[in-house]
Amino acid sequence: MYLPFLVSISVVTVLGAFAAEQENDNSADQVLVLEGQVTDAHGGGQSGVSVTVHARNADGSKGDVIASAVTDEMGDFAIHASQRPRCEIMVSFSKPNYADLVRILTLSDDEVPFLGEALSGNLTLSGKVTDVLEGRPIAGARVTLDFGPDRQRAATGEDGQFVLTGLAPGPAELIIEADGYGREKTDIPKVEAESSRDVNLKPERIVHVKVMDESSKPVPDVVVELLDQARTDLRQDITDASGQVTFAGIHFDAYTLAVRLTHREFVSSASFDRQIAPPRTERESTHQFTITRAGGITGRITSAKDSQPVQGARVLVGEQYSDQAPRDYTDPDGRYTVHGVRPGLATVTAHLSGYAPELKTVEVKAGESSTLDLVLEPPQTIEGIVTSDKGQPLSDVEIVATAWRGKGTLGLRAMSNKEGRFRIDNAPADSFEVMATGPNRQTITLPIQAKPGETVAIKLPTEGVKPKDKGLLQVGDDAPAITLRPLSGEPINLTELKGKTVLVDFWATWCLPCVQELRHFLAIQERYGARKDFMIIAISRDHDVEVVREHLQRHPQVVWPQIVGPASGVPQAVESFGVSALPEVFLIGPDGKVIANKLRGERIEQAVDEAMKGHTGG
Repeated sequence: MYLPFLVSISVVTVLGAFAAEQENDNSADQVLVLEGQVTDAHGGGQSGVSVTVHARNADGSKGDVIASAVTDEMGDFAIHASQRPRCEIMVSFSKPNYADLVRILTLSDDEVPFLGEALSGNLTLSGKVTDVLEGRPIAGARVTLDFGPDRQRAATGEDGQFVLTGLAPGPAELIIEADGYGREKTDIPKVEAESSRDVNLKPERIVHVKVMDESSKPVPDVVVELLDQARTDLRQDITDASGQVTFAGIHFDAYTLAVRLTHREFVSSASFDRQIAPPRTERESTHQFTITRAGGITGRITSAKDSQPVQGARVLVGEQYSDQAPRDYTDPDGRYTVHGVRPGLATVTAHLSGYAPELKTVEVKAGESSTLDLVLEPPQTIEGIVTSDKGQPLSDVEIVATAWRGKGTLGLRAMSNKEGRFRIDNAPADSFEVMATGPNRQTITLPIQAKPGETVAIKLPTEGVKPKDKGLLQVGDDAPAITLRPLSGEPINLTELKGKTVLVDFWATWCLPCVQELRHFLAIQERYGARKDFMIIAISRDHDVEVVREHLQRHPQVVWPQIVGPASGVPQAVESFGVSALPEVFLIGPDGKVIANKLRGERIEQAVDEAMKGHTGG
């Protein structure tokens, strides 16, 4: 296993023949005969790679140098020469700390060869693992070097020594595990030539977790998550028939552990809301938790218009919207079943685009299933305008439904455009409360209601309101060190995207100006989407993942990563970028610094074109 950087090459058909020993330049008598791009394992451009073209001798050895080039900061290169060879050529790639790679090509007038290769690192990392108490070497310790996109593993010998080879330079995390010891994690800022790292292991903690119901009976099949927050070390297992699960290899210095319990038939934790404090002087301890038996809600949803079943409606249980709240979606017959509902009076809210939402309450008993049928009415549309106290239209004002029928599950939002206008679709017919927040954080709360032909007027105070602090990420600032988890694909760490030009779009389905910008992103994707040194990341401020999925189904040409929901890193992104309005678009350069912000309309395309100018690698 090694950490590669990928090589992609396209050869352009031209007339003429190579002349020997031509240097790469752009003079008038030179022609482009070979171009490509070198990227690292994260897909970022790899600069400083020497690309040399040799003639291939009859015996297979390298002949004279025909031409050469060096990749730029985007990983692009272009080979120019005045003539074209009629022999096989050898293209070699080299860079310090990487193993050399040579590929053989035969050029023809009617073919465009393509190479996709991996260039492995040639660095090593060695070290010794010892017992911190006795100072003796630990044999058989499991050593893992985590690069992010790749991992390399080894084991210690009798002398406690380990060696990892074929490594590429860059940051990594070293993880050491051994039977009877706590797992040790160490950050390595940069793997360099002949790196060395010795690790001392402390004895393990063994934590037994037992889960009981309210009658003190053991509960099997509970998913127990144990988090050592100080070391970002998460363990997960399932309770056995005795309601117990054992976690070994916990770090001895883990004095506080957070716990989350999940079970289909019991009230599950929405977060790590339980704590364990192992005794400091004892290596092994047992901790017991009680979980409450839940109830269920089942029913059928139909349309008020024709009494037909409604498929795909989201049924959410709870008084506030939460990604962790119990929920289900109706089947083709309009039926739903929600498990894990806390006993008592439960609030049930149904949503589906094209219908007005509905909300009712039902009594739920432990171990039983209650029945609740719902009828969805036609949707209402609210047209509105936001102005200042002097009557001037205000753009970038966020309008959020805060209460409806005394509950916080309506979830409707909108954003005013440059004329101050906004629209809320799929609204109920009755009144609900909204809070409008302006760019300078001035707010007003008021009730609104859909009334055909009427425009809702919102006046936002501006007199005496101080401009907000400059929290927005500025040009020249570093991209924040956050990890984003898209709806599909691997997690994205912004600091690991150096070498790429990255377009970051903060948007929402309920933000009409955001949706109107889609055509610009599609145009950019068409021009640069195939490039390994460019990517778009969309960060949605929608609460409901399924709403975004439905939007993407209507726009299948949107193929870039979508970040949605609190667990995906959206709150951290909003805070780190200083976003308070939508849409908000940033452009991050290959060096990891912001090169443009507050992009709108045609300026989005212009900024990307300018950043990518002169880089044609593929």
